[in-house]
Amino acid sequence: MPYTRYRMGLCFKERLLTQAVKQYKSFPMDMEKIKQTGIAAAFASGRILRSKFGNISSIVKKGRIDLVTEADTESEQAVIDTIQSSFPTHSILTEETGLHAGDNECQWIIDPLDGTTNFAHGLPVFATSIAFA
Repeated sequence: MPYTRYRMGLCFKERLLTQAVKQYKSFPMDMEKIKQTGIAAAFASGRILRSKFGNISSIVKKGRIDLVTEADTESEQAVIDTIQSSFPTHSILTEETGLHAGDNECQWIIDPLDGTTNFAHGLPVFATSIAFA
């Protein structure tokens, strides 16, 4: 009797797993392509940030304490261009330029230079943040 119950439970779990795999395979988005695009965008941003680190020619205050550098804007544009080359219909929300309208079902959220103050002061503690929702 315990074997039968165990086997029935296992069959139920196998059915659930099979259904989940079928749903995932029929999911209209290619998550691998999304991941690879995000990685490519991060590398594009990183190349710009590396070249600009210690070589900032303009720093602008966008608020009382928030800064924007040319590294922010150039990095953001590189990320946007990379994403739009693979997914031209996706919407993109960025820190510097705001919403780039597109498909509301697929949205990228970007902070091209997370840690601008550190970057502007030559402190190498910063990142590019890219999310897909």
